[in-house]
Amino acid sequence: MGIRILKGGMMTTVQDLGRYGYQSQGFSVAGVMDVRSFKIANLLLDNPENEAVLEITLIGPTLEFTSATIIAITGGDFQPTINGEPAPMYTALYMNKGDVLKFGSAITGSRGYIAFSSYLDIPVVMGSRCTNLKSGLGGFKGRKLEADDYIGFRIKRRYLPFFLSRKLDMDEFDQIGVNQQSFLNHILQKPVVNTRRPNASAVESLRRYASFIGTSNHKDLLTDTSGSRRFIGVEVTGVIGASH
Repeated sequence: MGIRILKGGMMTTVQDLGRYGYQSQGFSVAGVMDVRSFKIANLLLDNPENEAVLEITLIGPTLEFTSATIIAITGGDFQPTINGEPAPMYTALYMNKGDVLKFGSAITGSRGYIAFSSYLDIPVVMGSRCTNLKSGLGGFKGRKLEADDYIGFRIKRRYLPFFLSRKLDMDEFDQIGVNQQSFLNHILQKPVVNTRRPNASAVESLRRYASFIGTSNHKDLLTDTSGSRRFIGVEVTGVIGASH
């Protein structure tokens, strides 16, 4: 139950948000290079925010699935295919046992991300599953992936609610301006917010689990001309954050 590496690509590694607290001992943080793409890949699958993914660089890998699971591909466009057919990005994709996921060279960007609903079976080393290539620490044996490597899954998770809605229509934002990009970058990457709980008077520092951006008639609110285009729409059908 997992994935077999048929081709490793130029540099495919297991990464998460990084390994903190050991810099004074000579260990760098490491972790993903594109935090937003990493987070969106996990959001599309309802994964924990810091769940490990595969990070691909410049030339992607070829993977064979030995069991069914659900994946999401984000970041740069590496021309992904499933069994020879073009595979969409920024959407949840059901993978059957025996399916082959293949990536080519990057058309846009330099790094891409593959998240897995079944979670990669990678041990936690010093608080993280990320690969530190310089130290040969963490990830899959502390190195990039190579042909014939095998990574198992930690759980069997082959169903997600609202499966068909788990996608982003990136083309909607192609013609939008850049006025608010730096503001949105700040919102999407800020790990803690200072705010009041409902009906409370004191301001607290609360961990941010998601960012909610409301509707607007101003087209320049959602902005990115860099090709990154990482925005996610969430349908809210109930009250958020209410206390009784």
